[in-house]
Amino acid sequence: MIRENAFRFWTLVAPTILCMAVIPQLGRAAGYIQRNLVSDVPLLADFTDPNMVNPWGLALAPFWICNNRTGTYNVYGVDGNPTTLVTTVPPAPGKPVPGKCAGAVRNTNNAAFQVSPGVNGTWLLATEDGLLTIRSGATNVIKVDNSVAGAVYKGLALSNNPDYAYAANFNSGKIDVYDGTWAAATLPGTFTDPQVPAGFAPFNIQNLGGKLYVAYAKQDAAQHDDVGGPGNGYVAVFDLNGNLLQHLISGGPLNSPWGLTIAPANFGEFSGALLVGNFRDGFINAFNVTTGAFLGTIQNPSGQPIVNIGLWAVQTGIGGNGGDPTKVYFTAGISAGSGIQSHGLLGTIPVASNVGDPPSINVSGVVNNGSYAPGTNAIAPGSIAAIFGTNPTDGTSCAPPTCTPTLDNGNPRRVRTFMAGAQVTINGFPVPIFYALPTQLGIQIPTDLTGTSATVQVTAAGQPSTTRSVSIDAFSPGVFSFSGDGRGAGAITHGDGTPVDASSPARQGEAVVIYLTGLGQTTPAALTGALAAGTTVTLPTVTMDSLSAVVQFSGLASCCAGLNQINAVVPSNVRIGTDISVVVTIGGKASNTVTIATRVQ
Repeated sequence: MIRENAFRFWTLVAPTILCMAVIPQLGRAAGYIQRNLVSDVPLLADFTDPNMVNPWGLALAPFWICNNRTGTYNVYGVDGNPTTLVTTVPPAPGKPVPGKCAGAVRNTNNAAFQVSPGVNGTWLLATEDGLLTIRSGATNVIKVDNSVAGAVYKGLALSNNPDYAYAANFNSGKIDVYDGTWAAATLPGTFTDPQVPAGFAPFNIQNLGGKLYVAYAKQDAAQHDDVGGPGNGYVAVFDLNGNLLQHLISGGPLNSPWGLTIAPANFGEFSGALLVGNFRDGFINAFNVTTGAFLGTIQNPSGQPIVNIGLWAVQTGIGGNGGDPTKVYFTAGISAGSGIQSHGLLGTIPVASNVGDPPSINVSGVVNNGSYAPGTNAIAPGSIAAIFGTNPTDGTSCAPPTCTPTLDNGNPRRVRTFMAGAQVTINGFPVPIFYALPTQLGIQIPTDLTGTSATVQVTAAGQPSTTRSVSIDAFSPGVFSFSGDGRGAGAITHGDGTPVDASSPARQGEAVVIYLTGLGQTTPAALTGALAAGTTVTLPTVTMDSLSAVVQFSGLASCCAGLNQINAVVPSNVRIGTDISVVVTIGGKASNTVTIATRVQ
């Protein structure tokens, strides 16, 4: 009976770490970085949540996020970890499910905006169906229904003392106001800005420091959705009674603006600025909060804009479970290749301080992590690869035994794609990282990668490298070695998981386990980053001292993503010695040569 050995891969590759020292980089503060916290797309962020499709409104604290496409209003940890608290959003009567939530706010006055008399209400939503709801248990109760009038609420703001909810009605072009008893309210002001032309309507409204900031976008013919384009947007400021205080921003870099926040006081060059996020082009632009003067665009340290097309909320953390007050958080209905608003992302943007030179990938610097064959050799989908270069991390390291890769919360759980300030993309999509060193990263090539070449890019501390092209082949076997360079004694163990070496040779006729990578597709197919079991579609051959070894099993080592194992029987007539050559061949491709120590039966 064949069993898969539970031998832990990182006890094998630890010897590859020749330098554990952190190499400091010359410090300079410049730009910002983006950290993806949670997404419905596996591997894109630290956590995975299938509910997070087109996340829109964000209310603090904790992190309550309304997911427009799934009709859910969920709670997330400050690190993005989804909780079990998931509520459903109702549609308007007669409308299909799910409800389409947009704006989200928190009420702090127990006497106002109650669920029912004497029942406190805290978490309010506005929906595109023209509803205002309040959370009650696992659902959200409709308290205002303006759907018959055709209201399309795209944003929501709240004030306590006085208690008013302000809903941005994109259909009517007005701000609908409701008091703490949920009754329609008439204020002294009318939220009118004569400098906003016809055809533009309130897209969002936010209470920032006791002032109401209204972002306007261009209406489509149905007055339901926005029309994007450079300059399509305005921002005006009103008091809590709807009186115009200031027409702040006209056109310029605005493009369907929705997200509005005041940047933290220690937010680099844009400290204390008004940050305005564009839904259509995904840019976050900074403006002087008093004059409305354009200050610039949020960029990474290399001077490239940080872009999340489908950008919704832009919000400064408030401390504790409401987020780091030195960072800005955002939600976005990203495309991930499937069209805008078809997927979702919650992320954070801190200042990129003490940033050194950008990362670079060596010429032919992407190699099989087992064989270390020159980078001109092809790499197989699903295999473990090493990237050699300069400045691949933020100046820190993460490698065994003191630091090991972590798994996300998905089903199945997968190795995360962010480590030591580094992220690697292949053809634009993040891939799992196993270790991060001052000149080397360990990654997994996507299991579903197709074609004969792929583009690799490293981003460290927010700075992207230039891309490198690597060759892809269905098979590229590389056997790990205890020396960590693909030579000498192979990463081969006895059946009990103890290493085969000169002090504990393998017996003639003994079944041993060979650890390697690059054996190609498996049955069942493995997901990138997942700790999966399976057998290889193609059976490899193994030779020991040029003698054929019987292969009992070839597949995945379920302990570790991308790691293959072969259970092979040492030929009964193999030569006795400590330097017996071992070669694995699959699909006509031969591995590097390693050695095994043998003894008589």
